[in-house]
Amino acid sequence: MKISLNWLKTFIDTKKSPKIISEILTEIGLEVDSIEDHSMEQSKLKDLIIGEVKSLSKHPNAKKLKIAKIDIGKKKLNIICGAPNIKVKQKVVIAKPGSTIYPIKGGKLKINKVKIRGEYSEGMICSEQEIGIGNNEKGIIILKKNNIINGLKADKFLTQSNDVIFDISLTPNRADAASHMGVARDLNAVLKSTKINLPKNLPIIIENKKFKINVNVNNNNACPRYSGVLISDVKIKESPNWLKDNLISIGLSPINNVVDITNYILHSFGQPMHAFDYNKIKSKNIKVQFLKKGTNFITLDGIKRSLQKDDLMICDNNSPLCIAGVLGGESSEVTKKTTALFLESAYFSPENIRKSSQNHQITTDASFRFERGTDPNMTVYALKIAAKLIKEICQGKIASDIIDIYPKKINNTVLKVNVDRINRLIGSKISKKEIKNILKSLDINSKDINNKLIKVSIPPYRTDVKREADIIEEILRIHGYNKIKLSSYLGSRYLSKPSEAIKENDFIQKIMNVLVSSGYFEITTNSLTSTKYINNKNLWNKKESIEMINKLSEEHGVLKTNLLFTSLETIRYNLNRKQKNLKFFELDKIYKKNKSLYEETQKLGIYMVGKNLENHFNSQSRNLNINDLKDITHKVLQQSKINTYNQIEFSDSFFSYGIIIEKNNCEIAKIGEITEEIKNLFEIKEKVFFAEINWNEMYNFSKENVIYKNISKFPEVQRDLSLIIDNKIGFNEIDKIVKNSNFNIIKKTNLYDIYQGKNSNKNKKTYTIRFILQDDKETLSEKKINEVMGKLMDAFIKKLNAKIRK
Repeated sequence: MKISLNWLKTFIDTKKSPKIISEILTEIGLEVDSIEDHSMEQSKLKDLIIGEVKSLSKHPNAKKLKIAKIDIGKKKLNIICGAPNIKVKQKVVIAKPGSTIYPIKGGKLKINKVKIRGEYSEGMICSEQEIGIGNNEKGIIILKKNNIINGLKADKFLTQSNDVIFDISLTPNRADAASHMGVARDLNAVLKSTKINLPKNLPIIIENKKFKINVNVNNNNACPRYSGVLISDVKIKESPNWLKDNLISIGLSPINNVVDITNYILHSFGQPMHAFDYNKIKSKNIKVQFLKKGTNFITLDGIKRSLQKDDLMICDNNSPLCIAGVLGGESSEVTKKTTALFLESAYFSPENIRKSSQNHQITTDASFRFERGTDPNMTVYALKIAAKLIKEICQGKIASDIIDIYPKKINNTVLKVNVDRINRLIGSKISKKEIKNILKSLDINSKDINNKLIKVSIPPYRTDVKREADIIEEILRIHGYNKIKLSSYLGSRYLSKPSEAIKENDFIQKIMNVLVSSGYFEITTNSLTSTKYINNKNLWNKKESIEMINKLSEEHGVLKTNLLFTSLETIRYNLNRKQKNLKFFELDKIYKKNKSLYEETQKLGIYMVGKNLENHFNSQSRNLNINDLKDITHKVLQQSKINTYNQIEFSDSFFSYGIIIEKNNCEIAKIGEITEEIKNLFEIKEKVFFAEINWNEMYNFSKENVIYKNISKFPEVQRDLSLIIDNKIGFNEIDKIVKNSNFNIIKKTNLYDIYQGKNSNKNKKTYTIRFILQDDKETLSEKKINEVMGKLMDAFIKKLNAKIRK
């Protein structure tokens, strides 16, 4: 979710820097992923000059292009331009050949004399976006002062729309913060500003009584509140610059003044709205109802859809106009010919909107908010603000009273909270006065019952605050997690005999130190993941998955059944931001259903993508491979006192090829390369190597006593052997032959490389095996080494029908 600082400041007066605001928002649960600075350095405008359009002629080889003769003072230039707003005698901004411009999307562009469709163009007539000072992309900059001297530097005459954009990773439970007002409300609670700036005095005065409409809500459970108003004499045109700039700053494309106003209200106050062309509502009867399954309906995107029985619809009598809370219909779309509107502002049941969104696989800004829960008390207020803006911007006239169907009011949630329990759970003492002040800053009214109990009243827009524990969480996030000191009791635990939990915590630290010191970064992903992964039969058995009953969204609708999917989302996020060399690890739980039982298992995931080193003049980098994954996995296992283990080759729906690591018939880990099918699901093209370690098994081995012996005084010897074998033969069969040979001088056997070339036999593969040989009594002679290796080669040829590659 993108939040504009300029837009945010219309709700809250603050002089805090973007960095400080970002830190505050992240600390209170609105994590800021990135900060985009949309301001322009004045030095980047120094090459631009003022020009005057002296004449315009049609381009002989292009219908939409014109050749403009531009006076820049000492000379005239011929510049080809396709802007729809260019006219003779206009003062414009010119980038001459040789100058450099800095577009708003980033980078820089050097202007040259070029030939376009057979005609030379000597420079560029600039738009706001092309020189990075604004978001208007539909035409060139027109300077209003006609007395400016041609050829002067243009930077003194240009006004810039500087802004900072926060990209916030909004969690599904925080629907109340899905708007600029919602973010301002949270920020205000920390900054303790006097108030949130909101529009006031919004009377509705009817100016045209000729228009009428009837509204009926047939299902008040699906639509608890439905509000609307008629507006006549509207003029559909382009929105003013301030409105367009606000929308473009957060990534929205302006459409027309009416649609832009509804989008502005949504992103300002979190209240979705929809405008219907009044003249296209033939019956003048609006019905909110369910229609028969299979009814056809064409949505705004031009797609013909077959309705489901649980799709709540806004209807023209019995003809569908809009999928409630999701997407409007083509039949009632606002166009340039629209002269009157029915403006809708409603509160829909989140469950119904979620069903419709999933039925048709449509996610819109409106459905995103409705299915998480909007504010039922905002419908009329937002409607009045929108009506006022339509009057001002579209020259509309109010043609009806506010229609408000709200048969059963949604009341505040009332709870009793215990001050002592709040402090006990937080682990620090917060005064009752501060608790009440924090709650007041969050629009949660409180009243003393006695010295210990407080009665709180929670507004319905806080869909995530329903229990005493939720109230405590709200207090703590505003008070500040960093202010909570470590209890002396927690520190004193280490003075007594360590508990099992403390021992495991120490073990975790050892493993993490191994990974961090090897260049790996820890990641933490959500315990909930998307239902689309478990619905893929090739990847997962849906019967083993645990879906949420009251899920806030399909993106977070199921407990994660493995570490891989959520971690691949993190890998994709980093790859899309040009971070190509990744080494991650994650220690987390996965969840499965086994018949009527639920299983919770701890796993350690290790991930690697890209090259082993960053580019540097003094070092040679190479692509990471499965051996790098084996090395780090071995380091981790070695820390767990697991030095010897069996390796078995395998492949499945997750791994295109891999190795299972076993000890005492117990599977400790799986390592390998992720399949193309899974990578395609996440739009990842790079090779991804993944190790999944069973944490409990590894931890149990770490408890075993280790028998130490003296290090041999005699040196190790390394020998590599390449075998051409059938595809069906795995490394475990080779390892078994080596172990059965009872050669005590063979200390280690590792699979060093796997090769299947384009020109080689498809049914064959080449294994390169690395042997480490060492004698504890004497230095190995070449004769003894060759004797052992010769016997091994004979065994491989005889038992595996292998060919020795020289």
